[in-house]
Amino acid sequence: MPGDIQKKYGTWVDLSSSGTMASLAAEQTWLSGWATAPINSASYTALDFLIAQEYTTSSLNRQIGEIRNYVYTRTGASTWPNILSSGNFPNGGAITLTSKEARDNGMIRASYISANATASAIFALPVFSLCNAGGWTLPPEYWGMYITHNVSTSTNAGFSSGAQTLNMLPVFAQYT
Repeated sequence: MPGDIQKKYGTWVDLSSSGTMASLAAEQTWLSGWATAPINSASYTALDFLIAQEYTTSSLNRQIGEIRNYVYTRTGASTWPNILSSGNFPNGGAITLTSKEARDNGMIRASYISANATASAIFALPVFSLCNAGGWTLPPEYWGMYITHNVSTSTNAGFSSGAQTLNMLPVFAQYT
């Protein structure tokens, strides 16, 4: 008798580097931010990834703003988008993009949340599907996340230390 194919969830994987994200300065144009190291979808054999995020803002120099999350992908077998003025996608960490056009054409804005000016506030962005965000049937072979914000004044760090989470949950198909 034939079986069924059902969704099966893997285990949550931490993509964040709290210490690095905590020192992320506010960027009013969203051109400077923090990027994950690339994720190789083939190593997970997943049909999709769910992304969950939670950020705690700093207690100092707060302002109303946004926390934005973008997805970047490789544009070829070994080519990353040519949008960086500093930083390095393959390593993750702090990066600066060349322009607004490079950001908007080279990345997909996957999620964002408006933030109030409350000090030490916790903002949990809605969980989203990587494939839905990118309009893909299956996830790209290599992809990563870029986080930027403008929730603090001038170039002060907008997040508190050690309280940021960025996680992915692989979604598989299981034959039962």
